Amino acid sequence: MTNKDTINVIIKSFHEKKNSHAFLFNTNNVEKTYKDVLEIIKEINSEGKSAEFIEKLNRTIDDNTNPDVYTIKTDKREILVDEIYDLLDRFSTTAFMNSYKTYIIYDADKLSESSSNKLLKFLEEPEENIVGFYLTAVPNKILSTIRSRCEIFNFEYNNNNILDLLDITEEYYNNYYDITTYLINILNDNTKYKKMINTKKISSYDRNQMESILMLLKKIYELKFDNVLNNSNNNAEYAINLFNLIDENNIYKLSNRIKIINDAIIDVRCNVNRDLSINKMFIKWE
Repeated sequence: MTNKDTINVIIKSFHEKKNSHAFLFNTNNVEKTYKDVLEIIKEINSEGKSAEFIEKLNRTIDDNTNPDVYTIKTDKREILVDEIYDLLDRFSTTAFMNSYKTYIIYDADKLSESSSNKLLKFLEEPEENIVGFYLTAVPNKILSTIRSRCEIFNFEYNNNNILDLLDITEEYYNNYYDITTYLINILNDNTKYKKMINTKKISSYDRNQMESILMLLKKIYELKFDNVLNNSNNNAEYAINLFNLIDENNIYKLSNRIKIINDAIIDVRCNVNRDLSINKMFIKWE
């Protein structure tokens, strides 16, 4: 069964009121599965609704402002129990806008044992119109009591080339890949002085371009992090070449670098001086 077939089966189960209250998606690409889950959530909340409502629904889901859709995603090693308490608090009331209140656990294998046990509240005593989606590339790391209470599907994506692996368009690749890999080489150099003298080359791009460069940089580091942690996407030469661009293999340092890149993206979005944004990233880099 293709991914599209699986999605249609799930949507049909909701339309027929035969849906599960929890789904576990075993996938080789969590980010792409997350996007597919958002499309499922749009579909199951759109039935019988006006075009105006559907437009608002889709917009709020896309920009992460929908009050009835909640994602737990962390750059840390574990999803902590405090985040589950926050989820329980948010879902203590009925749906505000949607037919279903839905929560998504991104990289569900990061759930700590205490977080997993707390989540069993939703799974052992499911409330009407609350649906959970658990996304993971390593399902065996998820507590068996959670797995046993979910309907499990496999999502496979063909990473046939660098565009598929990075989930970017050819235009995005042509515009930003070379400068991003150049930036990676700068960051690989342990000499802060050599980093600083290259500030102007990066900050000469306009704000939107800089954000695109940093977003691609973050995506490459996230792929490297996942490769080191889970030994993933290492069966093709183009993937290995991409991972080899980054000279760090320590997951803790990679995680910290992803956070530094994300901070730089926020700075750029907040109209912080572009030279300052890049300088801060270079200074904090380790």
